[in-house]
Amino acid sequence: MKRHLANGLSHNGKTYDVELVIRDNQSDVNRSATVAQELVLRERCNLILVQDGAAAIAIGELADARRVPTISTMMPWQGWMFPRGGNPDKGFP
Repeated sequence: MKRHLANGLSHNGKTYDVELVIRDNQSDVNRSATVAQELVLRERCNLILVQDGAAAIAIGELADARRVPTISTMMPWQGWMFPRGGNPDKGFP
């Protein structure tokens, strides 16, 4: 992935720099919370991709509060949307 994005990401004739910040939560819920804080608060990531449910739950509320989009590859959307008061027809409050 790094090789493919080395020259940036092009869209509609404009090229955007992309920096991948990779962290390992070690499949630990507590570590997931620490990594979430690092990515959102210190690294100031613009988009976060999480691989597992523990990481998605740990980062969910912090990312929502800081308006950082999060994509999970392993957790159904219902598990994070409904507990946060979201509605598929309206989005988030």
